[in-house]
Amino acid sequence: MEKKRIHYIDVIEAVSMFAICFTHYSELLKPNYFDNFIDMFCFMGVSCFFMANGALLLNKENFDIKNHFRKTAMIFLVLLVWEAISLIYFSFLYKRNMSEYALFDVFSYFLGDLRWGLPTGHFWFIRALISIYIIFPLLKKCFDENPKLLLILIGAIIIGKFIPSDFNHVQVFLLRKNKNYVYFNLYVMTEYVPFGKYMEHLVYFLLGGFLHKLFYIEKRNIVSYQDIVIKTASVFG
Repeated sequence: MEKKRIHYIDVIEAVSMFAICFTHYSELLKPNYFDNFIDMFCFMGVSCFFMANGALLLNKENFDIKNHFRKTAMIFLVLLVWEAISLIYFSFLYKRNMSEYALFDVFSYFLGDLRWGLPTGHFWFIRALISIYIIFPLLKKCFDENPKLLLILIGAIIIGKFIPSDFNHVQVFLLRKNKNYVYFNLYVMTEYVPFGKYMEHLVYFLLGGFLHKLFYIEKRNIVSYQDIVIKTASVFG
C-alpha cells in the first residue's frame, strides 16, 4: 500500500534544508547586516525538522516498538561509523598521534566530547534525534493516552539537565583535593539525554505532533482563545 504524501510536511522539510544550508554557507562569508538578518530566519531550519518528525511519528497509528528500536540502533551504528572515520581523518589532518589517545578518551569522544578540538560538532543533530527516539515509546504513550504524564517529563527535564552539571562541580572540588582523582565529564552523557542538552528540541518534537493533530488530522481552521484555553486545561488540568 502506497503511503499518502503530506505535502505541507514536504514543504517544511524542503524549506528547512535550504535554511540550514544557507546558515552554514553564510558562516564562510564576510559578516554583513543582510546575512545576519537572513540568519535570524534560517536558524529555525533544525527546529522545523524536529517538528516535522514529531508530527509524523507521534500521530502514527500502528507503532511497532521493536521496529522503532531496531531503526534507532541502526542510526546509532551509522553515527559511530562516521565518528570513527572523522576521528581517523581529522587526526591525520591535524597531525595528531592516535597512540596518545587513551581508551577512556576515545570512549568520551564517541559520546560527543569535543575537548580534543576536532571539528565533529556537526554530529550533534543525530545525537539529539537519537536521544528523543530512545524515549519515544514513552512520548507516544503520553501523547495518545494521558497528556498529564507530560508533567513527569518536565520533572525529568530538570533532573537530566542539572544533576550531570552539579556532579561535575563536585568532581572539580574532588580534583582540587586529590590530584590523582580521575575526572569523568558526566555532562557529556547529556548527548543522549533528551531532558538535558537537547530539551528545546524535544519541545519542538512534541509541538509538531500536537499542531499536526490539531490542524491536519482534526482539520481545525480557526483557533480561538477558547480553544487555546481548553487545550491547555486538558493537558494540565
